[in-house]
Amino acid sequence: MPGNFGAPTHALLAELCRSDAWADRLGEVAPAPDAVLEPAGYLDVLTGAGLSADVWETTYLHVLTGPDPVLAWVRSTQLRPVLARLDDTDGAEFTAAYAAALREAYPPRPDGTTLLPFRRIFAVGSRPS
Repeated sequence: MPGNFGAPTHALLAELCRSDAWADRLGEVAPAPDAVLEPAGYLDVLTGAGLSADVWETTYLHVLTGPDPVLAWVRSTQLRPVLARLDDTDGAEFTAAYAAALREAYPPRPDGTTLLPFRRIFAVGSRPS
């Protein structure tokens, strides 16, 4: 599961969606920080179901390039339901504000690349033999 709902990519989007300028149209599509359990929560779910559990997390470090690379990364995922509620003009205004916040949170490195930590949670349950 994605474990990055607390990351700036999601937190900044949620903050902008809930801001005074956008809350009436976007508040309900703002990413929730608790959309996914922490690893211990999945351990509890699996063991509570009588399964043997193996749960872990990892953070992939994506090395991105190009203009607004983090925006490009999230445009086809978490940004889609937000933009679906806006016309082209409002969508462009919202996207510009979000892009500016992402550039501050994920500044380019001296070599021009931008690092995007991407946390994932894995959980495997099996029946005890």
